[in-house]
Amino acid sequence: MQVKKISAKELEKQVASDSRDLVAVFIANWCGYSQELMRELERNAPDINLCEVDISDTEDRAWDIYGIKVVPTALYLREGKEVARKTCSLDGLRVKDLKALVASCAKPL
Repeated sequence: MQVKKISAKELEKQVASDSRDLVAVFIANWCGYSQELMRELERNAPDINLCEVDISDTEDRAWDIYGIKVVPTALYLREGKEVARKTCSLDGLRVKDLKALVASCAKPL
């Protein structure tokens, strides 16, 4: 599965028009951890509704709108609202962390 790469403005439009659950991964091209995660996603993207949101510009309003303090940060969004988040640790942020985030937010049957 290929990961959709979008801007913060495109994320706002997508969230407004799509009610499906979404994992938005905020990345920056100047961040080594972000680059590592992007390479891993290119090789092994999980089968989830996922997008990469490029906020390389430190003046991008998305830093404040979504409360991003570090990159990469993954937000689990349900009906446009944040349900959970996973931020980069000293070990980075990996595909397994994204899968665990989704599993932790799974709706009970």
